[in-house]
Amino acid sequence: MPVNPAYVVVPYYDPTVVFYAPRPGFFVGGAIRFGYGVTIGGFFAPWGWAPGAVRFDLNLRAGLLWDQMESAGIQDVVGVYGLSNYLYAVAIRQRYAGHARQAAHAVLACSAAARHGRYIVVVDEDIDPTNLKEVLWAMMTRVDPNTDIETIDGCWSTPLDPRMPPEKRAARDHSNSRAIFYAVRPFAWREKFPKVSRASRELFEKVVHDFRDVLPFPPR
Repeated sequence: MPVNPAYVVVPYYDPTVVFYAPRPGFFVGGAIRFGYGVTIGGFFAPWGWAPGAVRFDLNLRAGLLWDQMESAGIQDVVGVYGLSNYLYAVAIRQRYAGHARQAAHAVLACSAAARHGRYIVVVDEDIDPTNLKEVLWAMMTRVDPNTDIETIDGCWSTPLDPRMPPEKRAARDHSNSRAIFYAVRPFAWREKFPKVSRASRELFEKVVHDFRDVLPFPPR
């Protein structure tokens, strides 16, 4: 069957991208096999899912990004996750003023996440970066839109970007902008930040374990 790799990368079909021309392929279970390898389910799986949804958890790029960040000298990275190719969440244990910004810019610079991204969210160590609900909660409660959202233009992108204006694609200016959300307690007054009013992760896991056959706990 004809398969366009552009559809595997992003849930849009763009026949104008000539060097990503359709070529024969066939499904192998949950994978698509092309002539030179296997794409495991595609990082985006639009068939049967909402556009942009990850079909299953195979976050290889997140592990590579974590390794690259530590190799670049970023201290106390406690979690890295690609919630999609467009959204990366990084959890750090803040050690000094500017630590969160250093971590965010490292995500932007490391090859594992440098191309074709949209958003970077930096959270504290009490937030699970693999849990979208926790990441959104941190963004809602720890981000001041006026001071904690940074945009950077001229970042490495791809002609597959559905948001790229036609004139930029025609000029081969394959760049875009990124937004960074600093969803961390402000370092200067982190000790005065309101305490979190919720059960510890250990207690939560114990309750779920003890009552999982009684209460319909929602998926995390």
